[in-house]
Order: sequence, then structure tokens, then C-alpha cells
Amino acid sequence: MSFSRELLELAKKKLELTKDAQLLELIPNMEKGTLSKIKSGNRDLTDAQALAIAEHCGFNTEWVLVSLAADTTKSEAVKSVWSTLAKKLLTGALMLCVLKISGSYLVPDLGKHRFLARSRLFA
Repeated sequence: MSFSRELLELAKKKLELTKDAQLLELIPNMEKGTLSKIKSGNRDLTDAQALAIAEHCGFNTEWVLVSLAADTTKSEAVKSVWSTLAKKLLTGALMLCVLKISGSYLVPDLGKHRFLARSRLFA
């Protein structure tokens, strides 16, 4: 399954949408035929469309754009680099969720903001 199609499915679940027509209203420059092509794997979302979905759903925008780039590139070497970066971004986002849930218990002497400044991902 392509990332574009997967993102559409994630958006429908996250926003609790039952019809594709509801999804069309949220995505800029999206028509019914274009949506069908994406769902069949014949086309991909544009960067702007993927970004709009990420913002509506509260997904990590960097992860969405990097994952889209990894999926749509033709070069295997470039795809590998994009995929690695997407995994790092997702790991960083999950780490932020853990820190937010647990407060500063995991890094009591650093605090959240100083911890992020020292992270290689956000340097």
C-alpha cells in the first residue's frame, strides 16, 4: 500500500469519517477522480495535500512529508535516506509523547526544553 493511500485511511479513522466525500472537503485541490486514483495506487498526494491532512488530523507534519518523499522517490538510495529520516522523526515524536505524559520524571535535572535542545534529532 502506498503512503498516500495509507495516509488517507489514517485520516478517515482519526476524523471518524464514513464517506470519501467528507475527506474531499478537507483536502485542497482534490477531486473525486483524483482520490480514486490515489486509492488505486495510480497517483500520490501532493506535498500540500499531505500537509493539509497532517494539520487537520494533528499528525507530525515533518514525518508525513518525509514519508511521502520516501514513498514517491524513484532512487533506492534516496528512498533509503528518506525512510531512515522518517523513522527518526517518528521515534522523536513518540519520545515527546512519553515525556509529555510522564512530565519531567524521565529527565528531572534537564527539563523538557533543555532535553530537546540537546537531542540530535532537533539540533
